[in-house]
Amino acid sequence: MRMEIHRPPHLYLDNQVYFITGTTFRHYFFMETDFKKRLILATLFSVAARNNICLYAWVIMSTHYHLLIRVSAAESLPRFVRTFHSKVALALNVIDHKKNRRVFYQYWDTCVRTETDFWKRVNYIHHNCIKHGVAERMESYPFSSYLHFQKTYGQELLDSYFEYYPIIDYFKTN
Repeated sequence: MRMEIHRPPHLYLDNQVYFITGTTFRHYFFMETDFKKRLILATLFSVAARNNICLYAWVIMSTHYHLLIRVSAAESLPRFVRTFHSKVALALNVIDHKKNRRVFYQYWDTCVRTETDFWKRVNYIHHNCIKHGVAERMESYPFSSYLHFQKTYGQELLDSYFEYYPIIDYFKTN
């Protein structure tokens, strides 16, 4: 039996902020409906709370997701992702009347080291719906943390973060 090894290897550290990207298997559109995205968000919030994960920012797209999270204990990161992927896969397979279908390929994590890196990744997450052409404005995409940030911090502060922490190499894809 051949064991898949993640490249690059995951680096798990205590009390660390991580940028996480998870993709669907073969980039299939498993998370394509609003109903599924709402279910995935509810699952995300529930699994994060049970695993003591602080969710800073998130976006759910049809073929992938991005998260910005803080873990207090290193071992909680792989457990959180494994549980999240498992619960989402089970729910989507029930909805789509599939048995044992693989939904997620794997995930990538990056340790966030600076405040600049943190805010650039928040901005990247919030712009993701525009980048992929599913929304014209961030405010119109309900499956990201943008509206939460807008309500919590105000539009003026959000605008200043977009100005001070621009996203480099940001292109809209079709």
